Amino acid sequence: MMELFNTLARKREKGFLVTCNTLKRESVDTVEKAEACRKRLHSNAITYITFVVLVGLSLAMLISSFTLPILVGMGILLIYIITSTYRAKQFVSRYIREVLLANEQE
Repeated sequence: MMELFNTLARKREKGFLVTCNTLKRESVDTVEKAEACRKRLHSNAITYITFVVLVGLSLAMLISSFTLPILVGMGILLIYIITSTYRAKQFVSRYIREVLLANEQE
């Protein structure tokens, strides 16, 4: 059981390091730029969710015999979008705390 938690912790740490590298490569070097990234993540998620819901419901109405699989697929996509956006926003917040604010204090 502990191995599972260690694996998840390593996976999240790797995700954070990838996020840090991406933000550094994109010249996100101030708290204001990082906050703008967080807001953009949120607005992108809203756009993706809207798209998935509209396409999913349209397909469900057009192909009524596959309504249940379409709705299940739509639900899985929505969960993926929400969780990945939440995790990315957490990584950006951690980047602000651990990298940007630490650099400002030095």
